[in-house]
Amino acid sequence: MRTVIYLEGFVKKVYKKLTDEGYESDKDDRPSFIYFTRTEENHQFEIALRFMRNRFTTYVNYRNLLVLEQLKALGISPFHSELIGCTFSEIPDKYSFGRRLTPEELRKHTMIRYKEPEELFEEWEEYYKTIMIPFLNECYDIKKVYNWVVQENIETKPYLYDQCLFFYFVGKMANISNEELKKLFDTYSERVKEGTPYNSYEKFSLLKNKVLKELK
Repeated sequence: MRTVIYLEGFVKKVYKKLTDEGYESDKDDRPSFIYFTRTEENHQFEIALRFMRNRFTTYVNYRNLLVLEQLKALGISPFHSELIGCTFSEIPDKYSFGRRLTPEELRKHTMIRYKEPEELFEEWEEYYKTIMIPFLNECYDIKKVYNWVVQENIETKPYLYDQCLFFYFVGKMANISNEELKKLFDTYSERVKEGTPYNSYEKFSLLKNKVLKELK
């Protein structure tokens, strides 16, 4: 019961912090799995809190609404709409950005029990300012987003197959050469096979058939 009280106080502080900065939430400030999104033209930034017993995790995601619109116009709906994203503590390793947390720092931060709401929020806010926001600000640079999209090893996790749908339109926005984009179509053609999760093969084939002729 005491943990719940700590958690409610912490969530209220995060809720106020993010909504004051222009984020919108699909839920009120009660403990649960809570998403906060902020949209700026075609950029959409997301911070999500996931609570599991006495612990919590913060996810940081980025979408480009123009890319999603262009895919939709072709009749393609990715299973996941995030171009890039992960838990905030994975950002340094996955995207070579920011300071790595030690295992002890991460364990200490994500534990809710015995912490006053203010202490928990101050720790979270520090990582928000030093890792999450600087990382999301990097996403204004579409060339960096492109590099992050195409670096994914799509076979490691089923949802990463969506990267084979995102790369083309992100690449066009980043002024990537047609030659490089054609090579990536060849690469993904070897990796995305029939039976891959979320109908990725069918979606990729549709994308390829629709746009590859534009690269000739």
